[in-house]
Amino acid sequence: MATPQLTGASMRTDHPALAPGFSLVPMLIGRPDNAQYVWGPCPTTWCHIKHDRDRQVAIEDVWHSGDYIDLELPHRDGTELLAYFRLGLDPYSADESKRRPFIFAEDGNTAMGYYMDPEHVEAMCDKAEKSIARLRAMAAACREAATEVAA
Repeated sequence: MATPQLTGASMRTDHPALAPGFSLVPMLIGRPDNAQYVWGPCPTTWCHIKHDRDRQVAIEDVWHSGDYIDLELPHRDGTELLAYFRLGLDPYSADESKRRPFIFAEDGNTAMGYYMDPEHVEAMCDKAEKSIARLRAMAAACREAATEVAA
């Protein structure tokens, strides 16, 4: 199945019914043996899902996701993924709070995730910045102690 090409009037992205920051994009909808392209709204400034390739059975299954931001823990034996975050939107969700942008967080060990509002992320970052300052002081103390032991 060929991807629809935007030409002429179909290239228009300023449709009056579209929310600011959204564009009409082709979306592949249907079962594997009977999928079709439909045009749907996408927050193209941050959504990186290729809706024309990410086939969904129904339009209600379409959702939007941004890039991942990873938090990693480096250690002597490698690196562990602690958590990763992405901007998301599930416009057809039964949960009204998912029909507006949210941050979705997952840890590196379970299949569970957490929906966060900007206030949750800001509070987490405030606490993390304080913890980072304390960790930097701990690293400096460790480096100093290692120098004293080596002397």
